[in-house]
Amino acid sequence: MTIMILYFALTEFKLGQSFGKMLLQLRVRSDTKDLRLYQCLLRSIFLIPVFPFILLWIADPLSMAFTKDSRRLSEILSKTRTVQDYVVM
Repeated sequence: MTIMILYFALTEFKLGQSFGKMLLQLRVRSDTKDLRLYQCLLRSIFLIPVFPFILLWIADPLSMAFTKDSRRLSEILSKTRTVQDYVVM
């Protein structure tokens, strides 16, 4: 579990995206300045399958239906967003 959280947090922090996001041409951006490690860790914590977090698994995607910009709860709390990453070749 720790490895999974570190994988997502570190790849999003260093590269701005996980390998899955690379395939879908998505990127994580900070609402404020540069993307910080604590923001990536906060986003990744929502992946932990522990009882209190199971409720977050429901609330996290559900929050997308009730926000203007369709952001997940983890994105709102970590002040980040997932955006389309256009690659010009």
